[in-house]
Amino acid sequence: AYRYINGNSNGDINGLKGNFTPSTNYEWHTKAWCSGNLNQDGAPDPMYHSGWGDFSPFNTEDPCDKMPENLTTSSNGTNTAVIMSWDIPESGAPDHYFLELTNTTTGAQFQWNNIPGTATSKAKYNQNVGDVFSWKIRGACGTNGTSWATSFSQPEYYILGGARLENEEFDKLELSPNPSRGKFNISFETVENSIVDIVITNYLGKEVYSKQFNTQDDIFNKSIDISSNANGIYLLSVKTNTSLINKRVVIQ
Repeated sequence: AYRYINGNSNGDINGLKGNFTPSTNYEWHTKAWCSGNLNQDGAPDPMYHSGWGDFSPFNTEDPCDKMPENLTTSSNGTNTAVIMSWDIPESGAPDHYFLELTNTTTGAQFQWNNIPGTATSKAKYNQNVGDVFSWKIRGACGTNGTSWATSFSQPEYYILGGARLENEEFDKLELSPNPSRGKFNISFETVENSIVDIVITNYLGKEVYSKQFNTQDDIFNKSIDISSNANGIYLLSVKTNTSLINKRVVIQ
């Protein structure tokens, strides 16, 4: 129950309450306290009020299922634009999309809050070849705000121009076992005395593991333990001085 909403001089009220549970039935009603019938101190009698009015029912919407699918990233011919692409959800087009793009090299951030639900791509121009980008997207079922929308997708990473993504350094990267119970091994050939950054995020984009390693030889071989996290799909990002790769990790 939520009480004591103050009205205006005409007695009109307008109360806002959030954080309801999806797919749930609710009802509300009111009663009013009157300002007359003062006591000896000039205060209204707390018992001087109306009875409760009739209930007014409403129900909350089902969870939004308009998550875009098959996210991919590319560039234009001159490698000055990051082109972010996706497929419309199987359940149909959302009302609109929210998209966030971060240039992790420069720290610049870009946001679009009203991309049409029929769109399947968005480009950001005037960028620099070789910069590393991260972007994520979510679909909105309602017309206003963000209260009825999916969570953000896992971040998608891209190096503008793409050449560094094809580097032979990760050609023989092994990740095993996968799926696992949260303990797995990463190995690949690299350059001696290079720096390797490993970051793992969950499906909401929250970082659950981050560590930097200094390699001593030309084989990187490390055991990773994220078994304290819940079962599900995680995004593994491995970055060296010259390369970046993303892999999906499954805990079950």
